[in-house]
Amino acid sequence: MEILFEILFDLIIEGSVELSKSKRVPLPIRIILGTLVSLFFIAVIALIGFVGVSMFSENVLAGIFFLGIDVLFAFLIIRRGMKEFRRRRV
Repeated sequence: MEILFEILFDLIIEGSVELSKSKRVPLPIRIILGTLVSLFFIAVIALIGFVGVSMFSENVLAGIFFLGIDVLFAFLIIRRGMKEFRRRRV
């Protein structure tokens, strides 16, 4: 069952990312797909940040670890988005 969810989830996320980049797909659909993918990544970053903040009361080291991972993910996603934006503009 786990493999089925993983394949289905991977198909949906990867498909949405690729369709949002394709010029063959109409612009409104690309905007909707790009927004959904962005919201997904924002939700994952927010969830990791929430776990990091909530861990501070129990284990400070684990809270710092999760917040560090959260900052790293946010930085990498923003950097990737800016590279993609610059590449499309030129």
